[in-house]
Parts: sequence; C-alpha cells; structure tokens
Amino acid sequence: MLVDMIERSTLAAGAMILRTADHLQELKQVKLDIRRSLGEVVTSMRSVALFFAPFIAAIAARMQGLLASKTALVGFLNEGARIPSAAFLFVLGLYVVLLTSILMSYAVEIELGDDPLAKRVTLARALPIALGVFTLGAIVGGHMLTAIIG
Repeated sequence: MLVDMIERSTLAAGAMILRTADHLQELKQVKLDIRRSLGEVVTSMRSVALFFAPFIAAIAARMQGLLASKTALVGFLNEGARIPSAAFLFVLGLYVVLLTSILMSYAVEIELGDDPLAKRVTLARALPIALGVFTLGAIVGGHMLTAIIG
C-alpha cells in the first residue's frame, strides 16, 4: 500500500506516513492508559497470591484438623471417610503454589507483556513469600485455634 502511494505521489505518501505515525503514537498512549488502569487489579492479584490465599488456606487446613480430631471423639460423627490432616495441609500447600504461580504470571503479563525471564524472577521471589505465609499461618493458626476451641 505504501509503495503504491509513493508511485502515485510523494506528497500523498508523506501524508500517509505522518498519519500512520500519529496513529501509532495514539496506540502507544492507549496501551499506557490500559496498563495504568489495570495497576489496581495487578496489586490485588499480588496481594491475594502472596498473603490472603496462603493465610486463609493455612487456617482452613488447621480448622479441618481440629474439627476432625474433635469429631473423632463423638461416635456417630466418626463413620464417614476422612482425610488425614497432614494430607489436607499438603494439598492446600500445592494449591497455594499453583495459585501463586498463576496469579503472579498473569500479573507479570499485564505489567510487562510476555517476558519469560520476568515471570521466572517474579516466581522466584513470590513462591518463598507465599509458602512462608502459608507455613506461618499454619503454625500460628493452629495455636490460635487450639487456644480458642481447645
């Protein structure tokens, strides 16, 4: 298309090049505006992946363990199939790892595009934090629930 315009008239080709450059500048501005507006979403995704989901999963695992031990004392509640507390804690730990990996990968894609190195660096920083929060939540949550419920 540009070659056809140059063959017809250099003035028309120059005008077309200027319009294309203006359009590309507008697209760049739209891209920046979208990234700026998605900043809050990315911050929320990071908070959920690093702090809220691991802590809530740890508390849920500890509650399951505590309730399983309390219902084992009652005869008629002990008849169903039960999951061992350690297995449930392990499954929720895997869930935290997967959730953190997915959310942090999406956050990097929104912020930086498809950059594999940035994803790996972000995951290398995020996974220890999320698993630390999960572990701390399991330890502290277990003590708190034991103190509250007994």
